[in-house]
Amino acid sequence: MRPQRPAGSGSLRRQGNTARFAHGLKKFPFDSLSLTQKLEKLRIIELSFIRQGKPDPDLAKLAIEKLDRLYPSENEFMNRELSQLLIYLEAPGVVTKTFQLLDQAKPRKNRHTTSFICAT
Repeated sequence: MRPQRPAGSGSLRRQGNTARFAHGLKKFPFDSLSLTQKLEKLRIIELSFIRQGKPDPDLAKLAIEKLDRLYPSENEFMNRELSQLLIYLEAPGVVTKTFQLLDQAKPRKNRHTTSFICAT
């Protein structure tokens, strides 16, 4: 039998995680990271949202500010991760940017990746 948690302890725990997440988002600026590290950071952000749910509006705004300036990227893998995150966060203009990428995608592989993003 699991011990009972005090009422509201889940929201307190989430607030602590949110504060740590915001600190982590600021701690390693994207400009100082390699491509592999950038992709890892984006995947960590995705995992955080999966586990903790959608961030509160202030944190979502911070995340959008940090991520939107990177999108679109020259790298298709960055674009895939960024578009998924920005769509999840409901960033203004992300759908337009994503469709512009779809229109500009020359190789079939890039077009397929962008089409996948739009379908999800």
